[in-house]
Amino acid sequence: MAKSDKFKLKSWYGVVAPAIFDEKKIGDIVGFDDESVLGRVIIANLAELTGEMPHSYTRINLKVKDIKGKTAYTRLIGHELLRSYLRTIVRRRMSLVDDVVKVRTKDGVDVAVKTAIVTANRVSQPTRVMLRKIAEEIIRDKASKSDYDSFMQEVLFRKLASAIYTKVKVIVPIKRVEIIKTELIEQKKKAEKGAESAAPAEAQGEEPSVA
Repeated sequence: MAKSDKFKLKSWYGVVAPAIFDEKKIGDIVGFDDESVLGRVIIANLAELTGEMPHSYTRINLKVKDIKGKTAYTRLIGHELLRSYLRTIVRRRMSLVDDVVKVRTKDGVDVAVKTAIVTANRVSQPTRVMLRKIAEEIIRDKASKSDYDSFMQEVLFRKLASAIYTKVKVIVPIKRVEIIKTELIEQKKKAEKGAESAAPAEAQGEEPSVA
């Protein structure tokens, strides 16, 4: 069968964001049938959903979880800050204290959370250990008291980073605290279909790294 004939068999599906983003439509994807669309991972830019430019350095990962008619409903499965943004917040004579914490939310969802604490000056190894411990305690506490959607809202809208900043700034001068990446742990155990951007609302900027 010619490529043009195969394309005619495909259908366009409108992709909508999760309920925490008011199920806003973010674009369209093409597939042969519902089964070919279910499970796809869509990469979107947070600014597309909030309309706020400061969110343009945040990419969110959405997975198609349900199909109704020609509408693909998604679930948030993680986020990542663009590497170009991260390079702007670290300068010479600063220390980047990063860490990965695996937590479980109140509704039993396991999430890997990668943090970055940027200090105003270089710090010693014992101080790094202390900063990581404080950040981990805050993240675990917040996750245990929040359902998954609420926890991710705290992450994406910088409330979690601000909570960490408030605690660690009394230890040493702090330049910035960021939650640079989150990911559902179950996603790491499964072979996902290739990530794609919904058209025409394609994400802007660099491809996220896979740490």
